[in-house]
Amino acid sequence: PGTGKTVVLVEAIRQVLDKQPNAKILACAPSNSAADIIAERLARFLSTRELFRMNAPTRQKDNIKPLVMDCSRVNSDGTFIVPRREELMTFKVVVSTCVSASVPYGIGVENGHFTHIFVDEAG
Repeated sequence: PGTGKTVVLVEAIRQVLDKQPNAKILACAPSNSAADIIAERLARFLSTRELFRMNAPTRQKDNIKPLVMDCSRVNSDGTFIVPRREELMTFKVVVSTCVSASVPYGIGVENGHFTHIFVDEAG
């Protein structure tokens, strides 16, 4: 902990987007808190049309920072949702936990859509 791995990951994502503006990135982390940190840092330079924080429907909204909530989706009942496949594919960066990383495939996003996949704490 504290060695700057997440800082490097966020900077690597920024560099990819700078060099390859059409890149589509899936960024994963082992926990909600780690994924939230990635999303929060990316939200400082990506709009809510470019960044989506994918949350499990069962996740509670307690203690989620406003920047992260802004790039998440909830339905009228307050449950986290994933946009339809067509909309999900428009985001430059999708951030999720490693467990939820298969959701795009499950809703029909084809293999190869994401040009880059980053996994935080992959060691």
